[in-house]
Amino acid sequence: MFIDLTLTNEAARPISGQQLVSLAVDDEAGRNMIRRVLRTVDFAKLVPGTPVTFSERLLIGAFRPGRYRISLLIRNPDPALKDNSARNILLSDEGVAEPSTGSNAIANFAVEISSSFAPTQKMWSKYAVSASQDFLQNRAGKVRR
Repeated sequence: MFIDLTLTNEAARPISGQQLVSLAVDDEAGRNMIRRVLRTVDFAKLVPGTPVTFSERLLIGAFRPGRYRISLLIRNPDPALKDNSARNILLSDEGVAEPSTGSNAIANFAVEISSSFAPTQKMWSKYAVSASQDFLQNRAGKVRR
């Protein structure tokens, strides 16, 4: 999976501290399918008012048919609060922040199987690239602290 994540610091000052940002994929029942740390995301690089794009490639297996949600989990940098999801950092984009789970929902997708479709390796590679662009590219997150 290829990820392009664009974030903007809406605060008047730079963000200090090291935030651990993870990509989460859950099924529609809320079960954890994937959790991956996004090692390239560095909030210290977010100059106030300037969008910054972080790119990453993750190795992820195939999904079973069903509906899924992609979210960002941004842990609080305070060691006393980092394991408390109620204290996670939430993005300010409308409809993204989910305070009840401490996550930021950035996309939904469905996996379906068609009996008339026999994918080849080349088709799967093309699908993986377009899926990352359709679901994650151009999704700007705004961070306020």
